[in-house]
Amino acid sequence: MSNGQITTRYIKLLQSIHKEGGVPCERLPDLFFPEDLGSTELRATATKAAKALCHSCPILDACYEYAVETDQRHGIWGGTSPEER
Repeated sequence: MSNGQITTRYIKLLQSIHKEGGVPCERLPDLFFPEDLGSTELRATATKAAKALCHSCPILDACYEYAVETDQRHGIWGGTSPEER
């Protein structure tokens, strides 16, 4: 996949976010990248909380598609962890 394709997909994702007036992950970005947190327990708690927020997000499907199409290897995207994608 070329950088142009990734950029186009990212712009499409941003447009979806803008259309909805924002999404939960914008307010708590660190929560959605639990691998950066110190302890195993904290990572597990953050992952659970992030996934719960994802399931109330209006662009859940678009976010998941973006993560799969662009091979996101970190973070919670579309309610899934890297291992689940």
